[in-house]
Amino acid sequence: KFKSILELIPFSKIAEENCAFHFVNNELAKAIDTAAANLKTKLNIAAALSFGILFEVDLKKIQKAIASYDSKNNRSEKVIINKTPFILDAYNANPTSMDLALDSFCDKYSTNNLVILGDMFELGKQTFTEHENILNKCLSLGITKIFTIGSNFMSTKVNNKRIEKYA
Repeated sequence: KFKSILELIPFSKIAEENCAFHFVNNELAKAIDTAAANLKTKLNIAAALSFGILFEVDLKKIQKAIASYDSKNNRSEKVIINKTPFILDAYNANPTSMDLALDSFCDKYSTNNLVILGDMFELGKQTFTEHENILNKCLSLGITKIFTIGSNFMSTKVNNKRIEKYA
């Protein structure tokens, strides 16, 4: 039906804020609008959209499902405590997902922000390096306060007055 996913969805559009997924196939002159929270979520939406089309799900049903999706599984989940918004992105954290989550977080909350980071597991020989990379990324993004929890972050050599480490 389609030569490739790129024929269906131009991925350059996905990175745009409040992007719309546009079908380039002439038979499907429709768009699915979404204000996805971050690039990772937008890529997941693109995948869901693609599979829906592959399995010939009605486009209105796909649009409704995407528009009504509200994460409740520790993946880019918005939590409000005492009127303060938190973004909970803790499910199976890994360097790539943490990197994307930090970018997204800083795009939305660029000043007076803080992060609480827990150790990433199952990284093998790259454990130390990846934890240091995440801390350096936080510093380069200008995050105001960085709290870490766990022995992996504790063992890093990255130190700064904005970082507090807890075992």
